[in-house]
Amino acid sequence: MDVSPDGRRLLFAERNAAGFVLWTLSLDGDGETAREAAPLLPSTEAAASRPRQGGARFSRDGAWVAFISNESGRDEAYVTSPNGGGLKLQVSSQGTANVRWGREGRELLYLSNAGGLYSVPVAPGPDLRLGSAQLLFQLPKESPWNHFELTPDGERFLAIVTESSGDASPATVVLGWPSLVAR
Repeated sequence: MDVSPDGRRLLFAERNAAGFVLWTLSLDGDGETAREAAPLLPSTEAAASRPRQGGARFSRDGAWVAFISNESGRDEAYVTSPNGGGLKLQVSSQGTANVRWGREGRELLYLSNAGGLYSVPVAPGPDLRLGSAQLLFQLPKESPWNHFELTPDGERFLAIVTESSGDASPATVVLGWPSLVAR
């Protein structure tokens, strides 16, 4: 899913019975040094019953990880430490499938299930603090974004936009086509 900015840690997802679970792997050491993967969020639950996780991205300084989890009953954005310790903050509250760090790690951007792109101010540091979500803009219902990325300068978005949805394009049904082909 992502590599830390210093290149020393890998974030990856492993499929289980419930979906995917996020793991970290240290990339330090040479080929003879044992590298062990650790769950991003340690849990006492059986692997198959853990909440589904995905969409993970390191912050620009590598101190935090933003990710998506369905632990609340629907997909929401969260932030935690990549070291598997303590603090975990919920970022979104309306459901989301995509979260990204922006503007030098001072904001989180997420796309709500209702089609709004939100910005959440971030005060980085050892005790990460999140501000209130602010709607940047509402996407048109006829061209929703499936995923997006932010350019490194934080000035533009690159988005996958569905050209048309199933209910926007008419369907044509040809009855009796075998007899038409035979002619």
